[in-house]
Amino acid sequence: STFNQAYAIQLADYVLAMKTNYQVDLYAISLQNEPNYTSVFYESCAWTGQQFHDFIPCLCQALSNNGVASVKIMLPEEQVWDFSLGAAAMGDPATANLVGILAAHGYYSSPAQVNSGGKALWETETSTFDTYDGSIGNGLYWANQIHGYMTVARANAFLYWWLIPSGGDNQGLTDASGNPAKRMYVLGQFSRFVRPGYFRIGAFNNAGTSITAYKDPVSSNFAIVAINPNATSVTQTFNLAGFTADYVTPWITDGTRSLAVQTAVLVTNASFSYALPSQSVVTFVGP
Repeated sequence: STFNQAYAIQLADYVLAMKTNYQVDLYAISLQNEPNYTSVFYESCAWTGQQFHDFIPCLCQALSNNGVASVKIMLPEEQVWDFSLGAAAMGDPATANLVGILAAHGYYSSPAQVNSGGKALWETETSTFDTYDGSIGNGLYWANQIHGYMTVARANAFLYWWLIPSGGDNQGLTDASGNPAKRMYVLGQFSRFVRPGYFRIGAFNNAGTSITAYKDPVSSNFAIVAINPNATSVTQTFNLAGFTADYVTPWITDGTRSLAVQTAVLVTNASFSYALPSQSVVTFVGP
């Protein structure tokens, strides 16, 4: 339709302008923020799954015409962890082939497994709206959310909503004055050490802790994130399989420490043990 072509040109021109005027190569572009959410007080637009399906070829052509065809198309970015509005596009091989990223928000949601059709799967926005709580208890809630999106949903990315909130709730990683909440450091326990290009590798969980492990397929770098929500410390043994290191460096966020580096731990015969402090997130960085 004329509208599809006009809007596709507008988006493609934006991508080109970012590249030309600011030397910013956009990685991806979302077709619409929260197309299923209609109770808004700001500029927005409701889309159907069929409208997404019909629009994608127009956008691809416009991006190609502007020489920026490498930018990935992301959809449907629904308000909750749901992908119903992407079904029409993903159900047609012609349009599914043009989609780069399946994305949704995590509001009012629990991480659930998704048939991503071989596409990258991103959780692109989430928070809660309750009264501000910067405690380690709230940090552990988000640690387990991230753990769930990595393991149950098998997502490739997790993003929080704001850095600094506009009011006195939990929409930001800090309070309204910019003072970091524990959830900011908990997110850093993952994001500082699990870098783009890493792959999650298998990890067995026991003793009431939640463990995920990530490895760079090119180098020997790896990171193990251990969550201990218990009221007491847990001594955990880690056995490395298929790779090893001479030592690992622990980083800790708990009630008194925030992304605090600790003394290195020796690895012997591809194994090491560590006392995970109560109510903590510990990342072991190797080699």
